[in-house]
Amino acid sequence: MSSKKLAGKVAVITGGNSGIGLATAQLFHAEGAKVAIMGRDQKSIDAALKTLSTDSLGFAGDVSSLKDLETFMAKVNERFGRIDTLFVNAGVTANGPTPVATASEDEFDRVFAINTKGAFFTVQKALPYMPKGSTIVFCTSIVDRLALANAGVYSASKAAVRSFTKVIASEMLETNIRVNAVSPGPIKTPIIGRHADEKAVRQTWDHLTSWIPMKRMGEAEEVAKAVLFLASDDSSFTTGTELQVDGGRVDLV
Repeated sequence: MSSKKLAGKVAVITGGNSGIGLATAQLFHAEGAKVAIMGRDQKSIDAALKTLSTDSLGFAGDVSSLKDLETFMAKVNERFGRIDTLFVNAGVTANGPTPVATASEDEFDRVFAINTKGAFFTVQKALPYMPKGSTIVFCTSIVDRLALANAGVYSASKAAVRSFTKVIASEMLETNIRVNAVSPGPIKTPIIGRHADEKAVRQTWDHLTSWIPMKRMGEAEEVAKAVLFLASDDSSFTTGTELQVDGGRVDLV
């Protein structure tokens, strides 16, 4: 018998072409899963697939598009026959502060379209291919419960996902599909530097490090290990919960 935690399983990861998603795809593959990833950029998907097995599936699409989600899930089912675990990971941050007095409608709609609408309909479009006993893991954020001024749009988009975790877990009880969430704190991923130069990124990292009780930022691989726990039988009696991977920020400050 294989000792790998996801031996023979089919794993789907949105936003699997970089950061936490890619680290999770790599760990899932190492633990025996057949992996399918979705991302917006074909070039980064191709690069990600080179770090996985030759039978991995990549798909360029937008999680806010129901048509793209339907096409992706159908392709996964055509290739692998089912979906055993779903990591709903794709997300974006706001392009700068979003105080209620000045946040734009366009920015609000962009963040919610990907983080909230995208998360909800990713699950909806995957469910027809998920057998009993499957697992779903959402990626939320510790800001879904912190009152960070000027971050209301992103924070609220993730708070909605935290709510999805509990409500969908309740809806899935009869199918024995477990639904949980991983809630990262500050993690070293490309998303932090996407809208800043090197100096600004370093300043951001220093600030975030000082904000964390463990006095360091997390690594994408550390979040991936938490996702693996929630996706595997190691968490067989766990559903509807949010697991914080945040260096103690929420509970110790």
